[in-house]
Amino acid sequence: MARLGWSKVLLYIVCSHSIQFARKKAHTFSSGDSYTATGFNTTTGPQPNLGSPLGNPPYPGYTSSNGPNWVGFLSTTYNESFILTYNFACDGATMDSRLVPPYLPTVVSMKQQVQNDFLPTYGNQPSFTPWASDDSLFAFFIGINDIGNSYTQKNESSIQANIFVEYAELLEQVRIPSRYV
Repeated sequence: MARLGWSKVLLYIVCSHSIQFARKKAHTFSSGDSYTATGFNTTTGPQPNLGSPLGNPPYPGYTSSNGPNWVGFLSTTYNESFILTYNFACDGATMDSRLVPPYLPTVVSMKQQVQNDFLPTYGNQPSFTPWASDDSLFAFFIGINDIGNSYTQKNESSIQANIFVEYAELLEQVRIPSRYV
């Protein structure tokens, strides 16, 4: 990781308003690759709740660090409130599998995490997850697999430019999800 530099890893946090985590229950929606993944499944196992802020699997989940990762620490340690965390990240994910294929065809890209998991399940602020812009944090942490998997491709620079275009489109989708659901 140090050889590539953190500047090559995309980390972006989108907040519509100032989040007042200390005042009430808050929500975090995260997407990305193995640095972020905990193994959360939107359809099986419990949703995030008071007894298990990351829902499923049990804390700290299945992480590449063999213990809590940044998502786990954000949700359970470095906060002053109760944070429910919905973590769609997948080991080996790239931004978009059509731009940069992952190491296995079954790996869920960040685009798929947003469009297939977040938007249809949580995008319209359902009654079982009543999030609002003033109590929610959206975090994307992606890039290492895009860099590694595209390194040997002849059109690497144009692929990387397209990755940033795709990234901006995904930010817009989580910013105003009702347009895309």
